[in-house]
Amino acid sequence: MGTVLGTALVLIVLGVLIYPFLGRGKVTAGAQSPSARATAERLRMARLVREIEHDRKSGVINDEEYESQIDELRSMVARSLMDATATTQPTGATDELEREIAAARKPQ
Repeated sequence: MGTVLGTALVLIVLGVLIYPFLGRGKVTAGAQSPSARATAERLRMARLVREIEHDRKSGVINDEEYESQIDELRSMVARSLMDATATTQPTGATDELEREIAAARKPQ
């Protein structure tokens, strides 16, 4: 009788300890909304900038490598912003906006 109770108690304790690791409620990358993915991408790029700046300050990379890496990050940010703009604007909105800007820039 004591062995059965002890075994049951061990199984209950193990179940309570293992339950959080079962992965319930875990969000997969495919299930994220576009805004959540964009936010995660911006945070990742900000972290990369901090790491590059830290490497430059600590002497791990020289100024030339720093400029090269920062330029690469800038192009990544630009592509990300262009992708975000393309997905948030309705079709044709970009062309209409471009026409309005061109009209506003014409000398009067």
